[in-house]
Amino acid sequence: MAAYDTVQLLPRDIAVDGLPETGATDLDRIGVRIAFTDSLKEVETVWRVLEAKGIDSPGQSYDFIRIWTETFDIPRQNQAYVAVEIAGRPLLVLGLERRRRHGVEILTPFAGSHVGVNAPLIDRDRMALLSDEDRRVIWSRIRSALGADILRFGRVLKSDLASLPGASALPSDCLFRTEFTSWQACDSQQRTRSRRKHDKQQGQKLSAMGDVTYEDIPGTSDASAAIDVLFADRAARFAEQGIRDPFAPPAVRAFYRTVFRERDTLRGHMQVLRLNGAIVAARYNLIAGNRMFCLISSKSPDRTLQPGSPGKQILVHVMQSIFEQGITSFDMGAGLTDEKRHWCNVELPLVEAMMPVTPKGRLYAALVGTIPTLKARIKGNEKLFALAKAFRARLAGAR
Repeated sequence: MAAYDTVQLLPRDIAVDGLPETGATDLDRIGVRIAFTDSLKEVETVWRVLEAKGIDSPGQSYDFIRIWTETFDIPRQNQAYVAVEIAGRPLLVLGLERRRRHGVEILTPFAGSHVGVNAPLIDRDRMALLSDEDRRVIWSRIRSALGADILRFGRVLKSDLASLPGASALPSDCLFRTEFTSWQACDSQQRTRSRRKHDKQQGQKLSAMGDVTYEDIPGTSDASAAIDVLFADRAARFAEQGIRDPFAPPAVRAFYRTVFRERDTLRGHMQVLRLNGAIVAARYNLIAGNRMFCLISSKSPDRTLQPGSPGKQILVHVMQSIFEQGITSFDMGAGLTDEKRHWCNVELPLVEAMMPVTPKGRLYAALVGTIPTLKARIKGNEKLFALAKAFRARLAGAR
């Protein structure tokens, strides 16, 4: 059963329906109820209400978390959930996995780098009405009740930092989205005349190699064969780059297959480009409301196809089709790539957010904070970067 903490709950005869439209709120007058539990089911009601307002990542989806914890068989004692209600209405919900590293107890997002954003799901409008002190009080109660050395939220939107008082933030990268109401608007803003000409030329080169077809595969259809190809092509690409394949573990692949078939708040959707019937490019997405999230993309490792650039060609087809399906926001994830530079008109800065609780947690945060600086220095030095890539490739080959 969930344990509860309260901050000056209002007497029932003067309880209010919600917060004032403007101005800060005093927690001495507005009732706050905080639930702590190791059962996802016990926070479902609050989670569903907040999720209905929209999510910034599949990692904020109730069903995504449910399927993740079930697939990986995460023990209840390693699951931690927090639900906050204010004046009887949901304000915040959070799910984290309890782990231990080098004697430090850490609470960290379940899905890690598999999603672009990991953050509490918050009613931003209502949170903005609270004073800084109000937010500090709420998070102080949360930190003390969870009993970890540090809370690691992973990448969060920089604009949400005000909702996480006490969190340290390391600059990360950006989240990239394509947001338009029609293909015509997207095409006119994102593609120059030379870009259209280049896309057309590549399309002609690919067509010269055989019959090119594009296909949408919804979660209600059998996408098993397409998912198999996607994983195989991604594995080949990772091996070529000397990067550990995050999709290699059987449980990870099982998770992606299961969540693709989800039909509640998330919907699976794949796009594939075929040449003579064989898949040469694929994209794996999850849809929530009118927002599509691309989680995995792949293209054939066959170098003879490079002149036709199937990875870029599939995106031309994708952009032409998604707006007709009611998608107005296409989230292509974090990290700048050519495809995002070409198609995305929205960039949202991200930070790595951590909330140390104990001296051990603060030391851990300080050590972790040196990693981005070290990476930046290595990437800024051609010789060091070349050595790092060679070492990474050798390490991957030894596995």
